[in-house]
Amino acid sequence: MYRAEIAVCTENQAAWGGMDIFSQHFSELSAKVTLLEQLSYQQAQVMVGVTAAKNKEREKTAEKFEAVANVLRVHAASTGNVSLQKQMAFSSGKLITGKSERAIQLMSQVIESAALNAPAFAAYNINAQQVAELTTLRDHLGDSMEATRNTIIARKLLTVQIRTLVKETDALLKNLDKLVKVLKAAHPEFYLHYRAARTVVDQKGKSNKPKAPAVPPTPDDVVPPPPAGNPGGTK
Repeated sequence: MYRAEIAVCTENQAAWGGMDIFSQHFSELSAKVTLLEQLSYQQAQVMVGVTAAKNKEREKTAEKFEAVANVLRVHAASTGNVSLQKQMAFSSGKLITGKSERAIQLMSQVIESAALNAPAFAAYNINAQQVAELTTLRDHLGDSMEATRNTIIARKLLTVQIRTLVKETDALLKNLDKLVKVLKAAHPEFYLHYRAARTVVDQKGKSNKPKAPAVPPTPDDVVPPPPAGNPGGTK
């Protein structure tokens, strides 16, 4: 990004070294390009593995909650507990691919219902430790979801910085364009090399100008594929 122009100017320093304003602009350009490369690297690396790790944890957590929810569904059906049936009337996909806030809410419903119906769990080979573990799993997943949101916010801030820096760098280049024209008569070879670096054109005739990175989706926009089947759910 911008390295072609910097390379040409560096190779032809004898042509512009005596022009203080050119030297000043070139120094600023080099500094901004270095910073731009650093920010671009950070922007590319900040999300590496974060969403995938969170989704994997969410899927494993959802499996444990779904097991207890299925016990509650069977218990509700066998005892005619309509209220419990309504509380457990959600699909496993809601826990895995639904909105983060809704998934945590449903997990809390399972925890509360499990506590109220704990005496019946012995018949289903579900012990108190398994039920107690659900709270820890839910809280840890909630922390992971929050951490993912914070990471995405950090990436968005980097994107804003990059876009601003690209505009500032382009402005410096436009000034250098004008200064290079001043040097054209005395240094025609430098002028030609500089213009060649500035007018790289693709096959469609469009300028090959670098673009600022796109803003990433939120955690709830990027979800893993739904699990095969839909055990124990109605909605």
